[in-house]
Formats: sequence, C-alpha cells, structure tokens
Amino acid sequence: KIKNINIKVAPQIYNISESSEINSILHNLGFEIKYSEINQYIDINNYSIDKSVNYGNRKRIKNCSFLNYKFVELNNEQYFSAFQVIENNRKRRGYPLTMNWSGISDMVKVFNKKLLFLGLIKDEEIIASAICINVLKDILYVFYWGETGGHENLSPIAYLSNKLVDYAKSKDFQILDIGISSVKSKVNSGLFKFKKNIGCVACNKFIYEKSFF
Repeated sequence: KIKNINIKVAPQIYNISESSEINSILHNLGFEIKYSEINQYIDINNYSIDKSVNYGNRKRIKNCSFLNYKFVELNNEQYFSAFQVIENNRKRRGYPLTMNWSGISDMVKVFNKKLLFLGLIKDEEIIASAICINVLKDILYVFYWGETGGHENLSPIAYLSNKLVDYAKSKDFQILDIGISSVKSKVNSGLFKFKKNIGCVACNKFIYEKSFF
C-alpha cells in the first residue's frame, strides 16, 4: 500500500516557464514541497572572471595557470583514475559518494558520449577531474569533481571550474550546472560560499511529496 510519493524536479534554471507550470500542477494534485534545495550554476554568457569570481579565487586561478596544468578531455583509459581522484577527495573531506565505480561504469555505457571526463594533468598525473553529463542541448552538469590530495592549497578545483566554463562556452552550452549545496534543505555554508566565489548563482530545486493515509 502506497504511503507517499516523492517527486524530485529539475533545478528551476533548466526551464523557468516549465518549472512554474510543474509547481502549479503538483500543488493542485495535492503535492507539497518537502525539501527546497539550493542549486548553483554558472551562466556562461554572463560569466566574467573579473566580475564573477572573487579576488582570492582569481589569484588562485592565475597561480595555477603558471603551473602548466593541461586541461584535457580524458580518454577511457583515464576514467578510473579520474574517478579515484574524486573518490579520495570525498573521503578526505568526509562527504559521501553516492555512486561507486561500478555505477559510473554503467553510466558510461548508457550515456556514451553524453558523459564527459575532464581534468587537469601535470606530468601525466591527474591533478583534478570532473565527471560531467550533457543533460540538455545547452546544459552541462558537473556530476562529480575533486582534486588530488596535497594540492588543496593551490585550489586546482577553482582553476578547473574556470576551464570548464571555457570548455562549455566552446561547445555552445548556456549553463554549467554545479549542483546542489544543501541536503534536505540544510545549506552547506562552506560549499555554498565556495561555489558563489567561483562565479555561481543560485536557484531552487524542489522535492515534492504527497502522502496517503
């Protein structure tokens, strides 16, 4: 016997008009907002490193640019290493990883060219990596990202975010979706601030619920 139904909808920025319609339809069907998550993204056309990124991260990006980090689209043989960088980064920070390598491998098979592994490499070592999904024609979603231990003081993730914007722009994407910075409506203030400081703006991502008694 069904007790409740939960519906997780896309971030509002994906289609503002459609999102408004969905809100109205679900409300009239008896659904209520259970969680209101904060989703952060970079508007590619309005992004400017001088205006969108704060001073500290502009300085880090500049410093990284002098270290000969090479931004590349990784090949199949590098996928597992890229995942390990992300997995180890999450472990160090105490953040959960919702999908293991087996799950990622399945995604590679299902999404094929829609799944992109991008990274920074120096001396054949992956310094930072990102697993991205081409969710819509004009939206690139950063599913996971992370940096190698020992490089945190340089913040290669900040540099990677800047290179991802350049990459997205070159592929005619309009939005670089960096994902949520909250869990069950509780904001991770450190994560929210970091994303804001690299040029992100925020929108809502709702989880609806309808209960049956």
